Amino acid sequence: MSAPGTATRMLPTDRMQVTAQIRVLQSLAELSGNDAQEVRSADLARHMGRYADSVTEAVSYLASTGLAEGGRGRYRATRAGREFAALWDTDSARARLLLRDLYHDHWAARQATRILADGLLPQEEVAARLQQGLPGKRRRGIYLVEWLVIALVVHRDKRLHLSLPGPDGPGPDQDGHAPGSDAPGPAAAADGGAARTGRMLIMGLSMDQLREMPDEQYAEILHGLAHSINALNTAPA
Repeated sequence: MSAPGTATRMLPTDRMQVTAQIRVLQSLAELSGNDAQEVRSADLARHMGRYADSVTEAVSYLASTGLAEGGRGRYRATRAGREFAALWDTDSARARLLLRDLYHDHWAARQATRILADGLLPQEEVAARLQQGLPGKRRRGIYLVEWLVIALVVHRDKRLHLSLPGPDGPGPDQDGHAPGSDAPGPAAAADGGAARTGRMLIMGLSMDQLREMPDEQYAEILHGLAHSINALNTAPA
């Protein structure tokens, strides 16, 4: 069997935002339990008070990333999925590092790396190129980009432009803090920082700085994404 994310080019559902898709995973992990019981998507939908089709689409994408597994309407959270679900509300930085490992071989991560090899691009353009040849509304591509941002595969600046995280931190047009946030981040501190001490950097931040990233700052990212999606939905097709 192929590793998660390597065989099928699947897009996230367009019926719920990424934060809601993460709540689907958290609910699936809760119902699966530590013994990883299979859960019917209809039961999961009933538990969440959502339509079964929407939940099934969401969990199908989760399965393509390795956060869930199963099929034919019966799913369970994987060990990685349970860990991510448990960490997301309390330590989102560690959750994102875990997700980064899962996305290492994901088709969208490989393709985004090729798309951004020559430098910065607007997220709408990257989303459209990732979605090329695949069905669905354009916001499915935007939601895919959001997953890639959460997984630290790409960096998003406050102008909603994407780039690849570099070994020396963000480029000259980027902010060196949480993608999409307008607040200055710890990577901009004077007299040094992780880049000068030889520690590994992700999006210009050290591992310690990522772990200390406040959830309020990440909420600003999602707020910026919502504005981008609204603009995309009102643009002519």
